[in-house]
Amino acid sequence: MALQICIDESGDIGYSKKSSKHFVVCALIIDNLDILRRIARNTHRNKYKKKKGDMLHAYAESQELKNRLVKKLIPLDMQCVTYVFYKNKLKTEDIYLHATEQIAKYFDGQDVEIIIVAKRDTRKSYNQHILDIYKSHNIKAIFSDPAKDKSLQIADFYSWSVYSKFEKDNSFYFDKLSKHIKLI
Repeated sequence: MALQICIDESGDIGYSKKSSKHFVVCALIIDNLDILRRIARNTHRNKYKKKKGDMLHAYAESQELKNRLVKKLIPLDMQCVTYVFYKNKLKTEDIYLHATEQIAKYFDGQDVEIIIVAKRDTRKSYNQHILDIYKSHNIKAIFSDPAKDKSLQIADFYSWSVYSKFEKDNSFYFDKLSKHIKLI
């Protein structure tokens, strides 16, 4: 069966003193992304305090909501392939393109139906460059907005969990979801 993948990232791509030390890209692999979409929709529907929009964003959610979400995710049959870039170890002109290349190499030759990437840049040429990286590895990728494709909201939760472990030394959610997480 062909894999369906959604990708999100955490951290920033800068190298200033205020920048994060890590940049994380997570690729959630599951047979059917609709499962993740349904979990995100139901979790948001049951939020006590709803902000504008129909979104879950890990860093802004309550501990209670995060715990409920984890309980729904733990039993799933899925994998989270994660690339953690430690910026002090390797400097590159564009961290995001470098991370995209690493993820694309990992999935090259696998039966990937589609990769859905959280849209992060409005520059058409830059977005095309990202799509070209995947295409060079025979992978079809598209951009989507997390508000429209709810599976990206779950990818956000995983990327935030990994980022929290490496950047903030808070492994609480990483540990709970570790059976899904594979670091590359």
